Amino acid sequence: MKDFQLVRDLGSGSYGVVSLVNLHGNYYALKQVNKQKVIQVDKVSNVHFERDVLSAASNPYFPDFNFTFQDKQSLFFVMEYIPHGALRKYIPKNIGLPIELVRAYGAQLVVYLEYLHSELEVCHRDLKPGNIMIGSNLYLKIVSIT
Repeated sequence: MKDFQLVRDLGSGSYGVVSLVNLHGNYYALKQVNKQKVIQVDKVSNVHFERDVLSAASNPYFPDFNFTFQDKQSLFFVMEYIPHGALRKYIPKNIGLPIELVRAYGAQLVVYLEYLHSELEVCHRDLKPGNIMIGSNLYLKIVSIT
């Protein structure tokens, strides 16, 4: 951890936090998972599953997965930083999105799900706007596989 420079927190989830970090001039999303919390709720296999899927995925709809490491308290996933954040923040309450954008994003999600099911034999159980990120090229990227 000492090599990483914390820039800011990006968000939090059930088992930890995601931060923007700088490592030797490159920016990454660092997902920190609290080991004790994962063990308490009996979700160790979910964390291993997410790591395995992200490292096996070779598709532009997933963030690039760089590496993992751990210390006594936490597991760390070092991944591509997705600058535009979650789709959730772009959906105005009671207004919606332009239909052209909904169609484009819907088509991307179909391709993503098809890849996930046919190539990796995985069913995503938590697909929601908070787990759908908008990449630098404005294409969707899916996070939080479990």
